[in-house]
Order: sequence, then C-alpha cells, then structure tokens
Amino acid sequence: MARETERHSATNAGAADDRHGAVPADDRRGAVAAGDDAPRAGHDPEHQRREEYGGFNIGAAFFGWLVAIAMTALLVALISAAGAAIGLTELSASEATSSAETIGIVGAALLLLVLFLAYLCGGYVAGRMSRYDGARQGLGVWLIGLRITILLAVAGAIFGAEYNLLQQADGWRQV
Repeated sequence: MARETERHSATNAGAADDRHGAVPADDRRGAVAAGDDAPRAGHDPEHQRREEYGGFNIGAAFFGWLVAIAMTALLVALISAAGAAIGLTELSASEATSSAETIGIVGAALLLLVLFLAYLCGGYVAGRMSRYDGARQGLGVWLIGLRITILLAVAGAIFGAEYNLLQQADGWRQV
C-alpha cells in the first residue's frame, strides 16, 4: 500500500494544484530566469531611470518658455480686446486723469495674472515634455524667462539711445 501511495503521489504531483486551476511552478512556461536584466536586491529600476533621465532638461524648459511667451501674447490680446469692448479706449482726458490710479492698479493686477497663467502653462508643458522632475522644469521655465528679461533690459540700457527706432520714425511721418 505504501508503494502505491508513493507512485500515486509521484505521478500526480501537480494534481492538487490543477483542481484549483493553478499550474505547478515546475510546469510554467515562459518564466524568465534571473539574469543580468533582473532587478538586483536593493536596486529599484524606477530609481535607475530617474537617475538616467531625471534632472534639469534645458530643451523642455526652453519650449515651455516659448509656450509662456505665446500665452502671454494671447492673453494680453484677449484682455485688450475686452477692454476695448467695454469702452476703456473711449475715455476723455479728464476721465482718464481722474481714474488713472484705478486703471493702473487694475492693469497691473491683470498683467500679473496673465504672467502667472502664462508661466503656469509654460511650466506645465515643460514638465510634460520631461520624464521626471516636472517642478524643476517649471522652475527652469521661470529662470529662462528671468534671464532673457534681464539680458534684454541690459541691452536696452546699453544700446537704447543708439537704436531708438521711435526717434528715427519721426521723420517718416513727414513723408
């Protein structure tokens, strides 16, 4: 009887597993043996990809800055059209003088809102273009915009009097 039990258990080694629909570990097909591509103990593949592709991406930040500039132009045009539609361009000189402070404060607040929304869109684009570190890419968009603004301000201070196009255009009105 013992011999029959051993033979039965040897031939039906996976029978108990088959009743429940599971396949014994030895009979599985397509199992990949642990090789060089398998994750090592204590080494996360996600961490490895983050180290390889993470960090600051100048291309993503630059194109995010371009999106921010385009959004600024579109939003300023939209606000200007809305201001013209409600009649802000038809103020008399006395009305403009009396409400200059209010117009200035509202204009500055709207400009700050436009810049915030535009750079938010640019940072979003830069973050989506990069695989990792989206917040770092958004900060890069802001830093690129800040550097270019400072560069243009310095260039305007240095070359402003020499290349004053408005002064040169005064002669064109007489033609």
